[in-house]
Amino acid sequence: MNYSIDMKTYTLLLSAFFLLACSKQEPESPMPTPQAPVSYTITISAGAGGSVSSSGGNYEAGTQLNITATPDGEYVFSGWSNGATANPLSITVENDLSLTANFEKKTYALSVFTAGEGTVAETIVSAGKLPTDYTSGTVVRLSATANENWNFSGWSGAVSSTDNPIELTVDSAKTVTATFLE
Repeated sequence: MNYSIDMKTYTLLLSAFFLLACSKQEPESPMPTPQAPVSYTITISAGAGGSVSSSGGNYEAGTQLNITATPDGEYVFSGWSNGATANPLSITVENDLSLTANFEKKTYALSVFTAGEGTVAETIVSAGKLPTDYTSGTVVRLSATANENWNFSGWSGAVSSTDNPIELTVDSAKTVTATFLE
């Protein structure tokens, strides 16, 4: 058998083949799956002596948070555990974060003077002393000692008493004078 094709038929068959090959549809690519937003856990707490406006939660990346630290009556806000001191604190959620508001007891000055000749010894009864101030609520015992030929007469200022020694609660700035008479 002789299968010969003329050039016209050959061209027609070849064109049909290319047309079929080119018209074949590519399979459609599936729709991209939407990704869930990235979220982070923010934990906010307050140390002794205060509270915070939020305890945190799960937040999407990029969320802006404003947190306020509120001290209790005898405390002051001293800063955040990450070193920040702004209050309120504004943070942008970028990763998991644990943050604590820190508070300190207020401090007050206790000024003790003498009138006449004598000395006053300060003894802390129930709290620690800072270099010049006492933390709020500190109880201080004041003992007056008269110099030779002088007598202790009494206390004036924040305390009016002839008792010796006396105990004084430092819950505000106070001034006390020990009077000695000849």
